[in-house]
Amino acid sequence: MEEMSDKELVDSFLEGDQAAFDLIVGRYFRAVFNFVYKITPETPTAEDITQEAFLKAWRNIRKYDTSRSFKTWIFTIAKNTAFDYLKKKKELSFSAFRDDEGNNFLENVGSGEPLPDEIIMKEDMPQKLEKAIEALPPKYKVVLNLRYKEYMSFPEIAEVMGESQNTVKSRHRRAVEALKKAISDLDATFL
Repeated sequence: MEEMSDKELVDSFLEGDQAAFDLIVGRYFRAVFNFVYKITPETPTAEDITQEAFLKAWRNIRKYDTSRSFKTWIFTIAKNTAFDYLKKKKELSFSAFRDDEGNNFLENVGSGEPLPDEIIMKEDMPQKLEKAIEALPPKYKVVLNLRYKEYMSFPEIAEVMGESQNTVKSRHRRAVEALKKAISDLDATFL
C-alpha cells in the first residue's frame, strides 16, 4: 500500500480506508514539520501548527483537487496555518532581527564586508547561514525553505504561496539578497 501515489491514497481514504490517510501523514509529516519549524522555530509551536495543518487537510480532503500535487496542497495549508499563528501572536517585531548581544542586523548593513565566496569558505558557515535565515521575514524564509530544502520548483512554490510565479521569483531574488546581507552582517560581528 505504501507504493501508492498520493492521488491513489486520497482516493482510497475517500472510499473509507482510514489507513490511507495515515500513510499520507507518514509520508509528509516530517517535511511539513521542518517547513513549519523554519517559520516558527519553537518545537512545541511547530508541532501544534503541523498537527493543525494535517487536521485541516483531513477536514477538507474532499476539496482537494487530485489533478494537482498533494505536496503543494499540504504545504499551502501548513504555510497558511503558520502565518495565521504569527498574525495572532504578532511576534514579528524588530527584536526578531537582534543577535544575542542586542545588535540589530538591519542597522549594520554596509559595504566592505567579505564577499559571499569568502564567507562560505569559513568553518562556521552553517551556523551563520541558519542564524541569517532566521533573521529574514517569514515570506522570505518560506520561499528559501521550499526551494532549497523541499526542492520545489517556482511553479510549485507559487501554488503553495498562492501567488504568481513572477512574485515568487522576485521574492526569491530579494530573499537571496537579504540573506547575503545578513550573512555579511553576521560575519562582521564575528570578526
